[in-house]
Amino acid sequence: MSTKDNLWTPNEIAQAVKGRWLVPPAGEINITGATYYMGQIKPGDLIFTVSKRLWGNKFIDNWDKLDEMKNKGARLVITDNPPTKIPGGLPVYIVKNTFEALRELGKAARTRFRGKVVCVTGSVGKSTTKHGIAALLSKQGHTNESNSNFNHAPGVPLSIAQTPAHYDYGVFEFGVDAPIYTLPKAKLANPHVAVVTEIQNDHHIYYPTLEAIVDQKSLLFSAMAPDNAVVLNRDSAYYFRLKTAALANNVQRIISFGAHRSADIRLLDYHCDLETSRVKVSAYGKILEYSLSLPGAHNVRNSLAMLAAVCGVNANLEQAAADLVSIKSLPNHCLYSKIPFQNGEIEFINDIISANPASVKAAIEYFKLFPIQPGGRKILILGEMGQLGAAAATLHASLADPFQDSGIDKLFAIGPNIKNMCDIIPKDRLGLHTLDENELIDSICKNIKPKDIIMIKGSLAQSNVMEQAVARIQSLGTSKS
Repeated sequence: MSTKDNLWTPNEIAQAVKGRWLVPPAGEINITGATYYMGQIKPGDLIFTVSKRLWGNKFIDNWDKLDEMKNKGARLVITDNPPTKIPGGLPVYIVKNTFEALRELGKAARTRFRGKVVCVTGSVGKSTTKHGIAALLSKQGHTNESNSNFNHAPGVPLSIAQTPAHYDYGVFEFGVDAPIYTLPKAKLANPHVAVVTEIQNDHHIYYPTLEAIVDQKSLLFSAMAPDNAVVLNRDSAYYFRLKTAALANNVQRIISFGAHRSADIRLLDYHCDLETSRVKVSAYGKILEYSLSLPGAHNVRNSLAMLAAVCGVNANLEQAAADLVSIKSLPNHCLYSKIPFQNGEIEFINDIISANPASVKAAIEYFKLFPIQPGGRKILILGEMGQLGAAAATLHASLADPFQDSGIDKLFAIGPNIKNMCDIIPKDRLGLHTLDENELIDSICKNIKPKDIIMIKGSLAQSNVMEQAVARIQSLGTSKS
């Protein structure tokens, strides 16, 4: 991510990060962004090089791509691999470990930041809630939010390091990946407001129970001050466990949201259409009515968390409620479009950003809102859910019940564990179950007819095939056949 604001000077970087200049800058330079991801380099960026050896196998080595970095506009590079060739005019700072150097810069950024920090965690709704809070606060002050869902070990310090020191608000997504990273990440973020959206089955490869997930997410409270705020879902079965954890960390201010009669931001009524919802809430006893441009009942709940976070930073709640109508959906989050096809068109809902049992059920509920044209069908394309551990088979099978009542005509599914769902649903409603991505995509494209409504839902476990399927379906609109 880059901003127009000057983020760092070379001297500030050298003070924050342990290392030495391999090629010092010729003079003062303005650094307007920071990243480690080749695909997001913007002119003016500070780049951290990446190696699988130090960052992990999920990352792609880029320490040998300094020429490409400079061509994309990199202003300065921090590396832990001495390059054999350095492009002329590119300052290079060498450290022992760029992963740790990024944390050092994030820590320095958090220390100098004088605005208010909001961190959003939970099992579902994190990215949408984070984006919504940032959008609302940006109407009331200078605000930066974490790019995409950069909520992991390098993503949190990077997001903080990308935030100009003079901004009023920083809104960051906070995930729980491998257990060793959560507490250091929490202490680095040190939020003024911690938002927990909802706890559901996820990350079971690390945390065998929901209680273990709750306790891990509660580590976000560990560095908070007594006058900071924790925002909790009052409807959650884990509300009291989370509240107890907050109080144990000496956080005294608890703000609750939900339909529960004792919620501080209480849902009174709502009505969902395909693209908008009308919502009525009681905020500490004051009635607020607003339009929400994000679709689905799950986003009504997310909007309550957004308003609670606005209360947490003591911003203008009435203005925030009025501004909810202007929030736009994130990429791959229930994005609706119409695609010309043959002599008609198909309707398409792209929701491939992530999937766990709760988010799949929420997507199915949203899909139920769509009316079917005469001769049309509802088709669900579903990718396997990842990180469910030993419970994977049972949790995939649990999706059969909401599918049965959904009015969906055909299911196309991929992955070994999702077969447990496919074995339960009626055979005439199963379009295909496969382990082969090409077979899945070819079968979908051969079966689509004009007037069909198609929803695709996937997770990181099947991200490549989901993206390919989206591209193929969207290309049907340009096909001459």
